[in-house]
Amino acid sequence: FSSYRKVRDGTMTAFGEITGSRTQKEMASMAANFALTQSANNYDAEINVLNSDAVKTYFELKQAIEATNISKDNLATQETILKNTNTKFRLGVVSNQDVLQAEISHNQASVDLAAAQSREALARMSYNIYFDFPVMQNVMPTDSMAVTEISKISLVNAIALAVKNRNEITGAAFTLKYKELNLIEVGNSYAHNSTYYHQAEADLMLAQKNYKEMPAKMELEVRRKYMDMLNSKANVDFGMLSADKAAETFRLAKLQYDMGMATLTDVQLAQAGSFSAQLQYSQNLLTLKLAVVAYEQSTTVGTYSVMF
Repeated sequence: FSSYRKVRDGTMTAFGEITGSRTQKEMASMAANFALTQSANNYDAEINVLNSDAVKTYFELKQAIEATNISKDNLATQETILKNTNTKFRLGVVSNQDVLQAEISHNQASVDLAAAQSREALARMSYNIYFDFPVMQNVMPTDSMAVTEISKISLVNAIALAVKNRNEITGAAFTLKYKELNLIEVGNSYAHNSTYYHQAEADLMLAQKNYKEMPAKMELEVRRKYMDMLNSKANVDFGMLSADKAAETFRLAKLQYDMGMATLTDVQLAQAGSFSAQLQYSQNLLTLKLAVVAYEQSTTVGTYSVMF
């Protein structure tokens, strides 16, 4: 009898062959088939992650470059203001205090530009590392960020697609069936009042709960991403309007200052508002771009790989 021994998931024969129960064989077969069919979906989920990261890395660099350009324009404007203020001071039109204020604003614009250039340099290095380029390679993304449209997939269709396609739902269905078989197998091996059986029951109830709730969870996620996209769109529209109005406010303040009808402080405040509005609009465009990608990916297999 020493040639035979009882094991948890079958019987080991004298020839090293494992013979399991019918339920064990069904569980093994189901797991093998699921692994075979699910591998393609898991691959697509990994591709979604890579695509999302690639888009994020690409447009973060694009936004950093745009922020640098905005900061360069701001410095150029501050240089013009400083030059004009010095001219007015020599003519006795403004006080030395105005010159000092203009110099402070010019210095601040220089600091802002240096900070923007540093962020751009870091974004370039991160981009090169991600795409396996030399760290210091000079790259210039060409795609435009000025796309302010939301996805063409309606919310109703997005929810239907998510419930149909998402890996989370496929995985929940597999886990439920597997835990049902596991309870049968444990019940055949242990008493129904044993700890093993109660644990198997608890595992099954959790799987049932997860399977029942998963479609609603996917719908909630799609709706959240849809709202994020709409909010991002609203911020882009508002940001564009704000940037245009801030630029016009600065233009008028500068004209009034040149005619002696406004103070330098008025001009500087208007320019600071324009600079800030342009930077915010650039950031809003990036946020919308990423929100559209996230929403559209939520209608596919998603980004979750089912482990088995």
